[in-house]
Amino acid sequence: MVGWVAAVAVSTRRAYAGVIEHSVYVAPGWSGRGIGTALLQELIRAAGRPVA
Repeated sequence: MVGWVAAVAVSTRRAYAGVIEHSVYVAPGWSGRGIGTALLQELIRAAGRPVA
């Protein structure tokens, strides 16, 4: 594994609907290759889909 991304809702309160806290990890030696960017772009794309 060279990287991962995670997201969690900040709160269940309606005022924070759609707000997340996210983390992006890229393994040592893999930085500078666009992996973090690709992971974050996929998170943003996936965030537009309803949760199943």
